[in-house]
Amino acid sequence: WKNILIRGHDADQMAKYRASFDASEKEVETHLAKLRVALKELEISTDPLDKTIQELHKLGAKYREALATWKPWDPLAYRAVDSRLKGIDRPMNEAIKALADTTFAESGRIEAREKAEMASVVRQGTLLKVAILAASLVFGLYIAGAVVGRIQRSLMEVTEGMERMVAGDFTRGVEVRSDDELGRMGRDFNAMLVQQALAQGLCI
Repeated sequence: WKNILIRGHDADQMAKYRASFDASEKEVETHLAKLRVALKELEISTDPLDKTIQELHKLGAKYREALATWKPWDPLAYRAVDSRLKGIDRPMNEAIKALADTTFAESGRIEAREKAEMASVVRQGTLLKVAILAASLVFGLYIAGAVVGRIQRSLMEVTEGMERMVAGDFTRGVEVRSDDELGRMGRDFNAMLVQQALAQGLCI
């Protein structure tokens, strides 16, 4: 705008800087339109933005009204035009400040909300991991208890069988329930029992 006032007596310069002024105004409108889309997506009120756009249009209209009084032949024309614009941008500045304050405040609230939700997700994930770990531990203890119980039963049966054999009872062996080491131990005991019975002349 200052370039228009300072160099506006040259027709080419007037056309150049007026086009630049119009382009700048369009650029601001484009950014505000993008901001509107972002605010709607974030569910933030667009009232301060609408007020800013209204003030932008009013400001542009007043600038053009003032420029319509431009007299190319008057070397002091810039003074007359500029005098019409004193304080004209104050409502626009206030609207932009209100928009910025509202947007930053809403952004802060959204950030705090997102952090709280993320913390909740992390807590839920931690609780889920603890629950899975506890279930795994219980299941592991159950499996371990079952294995230990089977080992203890097999050892107890072999021990009882040996006690019967020591007492002279060669008639009853032990039950073989598996093909692992415990099962082999039971089979070996039964085979030893048979040999002892044969040596004693008994029949099992």
